[in-house]
Amino acid sequence: MTELDPLPDAALSAWKAYESMLETKDAHFSFLEALETKYRDGGRRTLAEGRRLDQLLAAHDSQVRTFRNAVAALQQEDLAAHHALLMHIRQANSDLGSTSAH
Repeated sequence: MTELDPLPDAALSAWKAYESMLETKDAHFSFLEALETKYRDGGRRTLAEGRRLDQLLAAHDSQVRTFRNAVAALQQEDLAAHHALLMHIRQANSDLGSTSAH
């Protein structure tokens, strides 16, 4: 993976919100995958699993809103930091889907 360029201080809270959003997405998808495996093996979702799935989705939705608000605020307050954040995210995601070894 490519080493990321440093972010300006003004963009750090939005970057942390982005990372938190990814963490909640991963938690939600991981739980969905576990449930899918259970279903393939003939299992059924329990009420507790349904509640957990709802909680994970709500946590992710909340983090998406936090990130979206942080990016909008950054765009209003510091366009250069906003641009740096978007480039940082692009750079961080540039290796996704790559099949070559680095």
